[in-house]
Amino acid sequence: MERLHKEARFLAAVFDVEPAAMETLQSIALKLPKSLPSGALPKIPKEALAKWCSRFNLNAPWCIEFAEQQVLALWLQSQPGSEKYSTEALRQRAASQQLAAQPFQEHWLAIEFGFWPITRMTRSEFRDECERVLEVKFKEFCDQIETLALSAGMERTREKRELDHFLWLARHQVKGQTAAEIKRFTPGMERITTDAITKAIRALARELELPLCGSS
Repeated sequence: MERLHKEARFLAAVFDVEPAAMETLQSIALKLPKSLPSGALPKIPKEALAKWCSRFNLNAPWCIEFAEQQVLALWLQSQPGSEKYSTEALRQRAASQQLAAQPFQEHWLAIEFGFWPITRMTRSEFRDECERVLEVKFKEFCDQIETLALSAGMERTREKRELDHFLWLARHQVKGQTAAEIKRFTPGMERITTDAITKAIRALARELELPLCGSS
């Protein structure tokens, strides 16, 4: 997972566990000038951004850069023609760009099931045969693409539990929760130790170059 993707996933977790984080950015945007000459952008107060980072323990340079970009996006959404700056429009545009940039598009999964020998196979038997062919061809195709991806230097997608680490770090940073509290208040974590939670939080914080809440 690339660094920018990690940052985006972490911030999404922050807004999920603490809605006030986004509400505060919205309040900053509301205090900006309502209108400016065509093409001009408002100056976003650095002090307000710094306070936002400090309040939610997001004390890293990339966090304040994100906050500034987010406030600007919120301000643009209040301007004439703002439809193109709406969250949904930006999400759709990003999704389209991401899809267009996907590698290995020249490799297609094409499966030939053949005809149904109706005098030799029942409908149920033919369906079973098609499902068997699909399973084999699907596995072969996915194995091929994974081999190409690994050869190109790509990394495997994190497992779900690893994705949970973003939520753990967000809850530790913005809610001040300890590993024990995260374990206690999260269903399905009976087999996860507090040491494992702490280790995951520290490792992800290092990856993001984010000073941990409460660390000196």
